[in-house]
Amino acid sequence: MISYETANALLKEFSLQEELEPMQLDEDNYCLLVSADEHVVHIRFDDEQGTFIVLGSIGTLSEDEEVSRREMRELLTANLMWQDTKGATITLAPETDTVLLQQMWLPEQATVEKFSAFLQSFVILMGFWEQIFSSLGDEVMENEEQFYLKV
Repeated sequence: MISYETANALLKEFSLQEELEPMQLDEDNYCLLVSADEHVVHIRFDDEQGTFIVLGSIGTLSEDEEVSRREMRELLTANLMWQDTKGATITLAPETDTVLLQQMWLPEQATVEKFSAFLQSFVILMGFWEQIFSSLGDEVMENEEQFYLKV
């Protein structure tokens, strides 16, 4: 668990180390990071728990109900005990059907190196899930192949 002051110090050190504009939390304990490969990472500090929560979009559900259902099934399966999400969670912003990847960082010994490694691994995971998600709508899952033709 870290304090608000430590969280802001980490953000400042990280931005200096990465040669970015100085980062700091706003009045809602929030800031934004855009990675070199254009991934947008939303960073929120939970001062009650002393943790950082990061999240980013990996796509939008298909407007086709059947495809959307397959996408959701695959994403929920990946979430099971975080087996395929490497500790992150896939969730949905219901008002926009945007699929989000989110992860919490529980800093025990908060250093800028550990914070940087956490952010870098999250951005890599976002890229991985963007690729996976973009192909989900194209694939019919084996157990959902149609056995009947409607006439």
